[in-house]
Amino acid sequence: MPLPKLDPSGRDIEYRQRSFKEISRIVYTWLFINDAGHREMDRDILGLDPLSSKGWQSMGVLHYLGLKKEFKGIFFNIDLSQAIDQLKSDEQNFSFIIELLEGTSTEYSEALIRSLYEERKSQDRDFEEHYKLRLRELEGTDGRSNRTQSRKEQGILRAILFRDAHEAECAICQKTLPTDLMVAAHIKPRSKCSVSERKNPNVVMPICKVGCDDFFEKGYVLVDSDGVIQANPKMEYSSELRKILNKIIGRQCTHFSKDTAQFFEYKRN
Repeated sequence: MPLPKLDPSGRDIEYRQRSFKEISRIVYTWLFINDAGHREMDRDILGLDPLSSKGWQSMGVLHYLGLKKEFKGIFFNIDLSQAIDQLKSDEQNFSFIIELLEGTSTEYSEALIRSLYEERKSQDRDFEEHYKLRLRELEGTDGRSNRTQSRKEQGILRAILFRDAHEAECAICQKTLPTDLMVAAHIKPRSKCSVSERKNPNVVMPICKVGCDDFFEKGYVLVDSDGVIQANPKMEYSSELRKILNKIIGRQCTHFSKDTAQFFEYKRN
């Protein structure tokens, strides 16, 4: 049967406040469970008091994606893979909705890591050794030996950025430091990245742990549309912090390019 027409609202305020995982769960619940409303999703997925939120957060997310009342419970009692096949065969572009639904699968993280690994291995014949090196490096710096999904992903991204180098240049301060003092930092916050964005090596950049990682992640510095490092006008700075940041403000971010510009823009906004 034909699917309802997507009707995006154009309002992204609620959507931008939520992680990819939260958005995935909201979309799955709306499409596959026929008796869950916006208030219930605010409570059960977002941890909000529905008496205060009135379901507006979940509703805002769904309306931004174009999933209005016509889509509620449309895949009730239908297998996820069958639903995805139906979305793929529809004349409308449901590609991002499919990504969100795939994000609810328990096999999602492992499949993503495997895809990222195999893609890079096909481009770099020594990638397997680089990956092993970076995993050992992570074990040496954080003191843990267990290899979680996030550690595997970070190991792959570090292998892509640093290969077999012992030193690397920080994209913010431009200091060359040992790689065990560097991180593969997400330009767009990892929790906000879609499946395809997490597969994209351009979403990360090399940043040192000696200040720059926190400065960028916590928003003390931003990269403008020309790739120049700027102070965040929304933040308050002590005189001592301002002295430290003045050493990097005005520099050109070495990882800024046409491939990374969209991620820096998201971070700014």
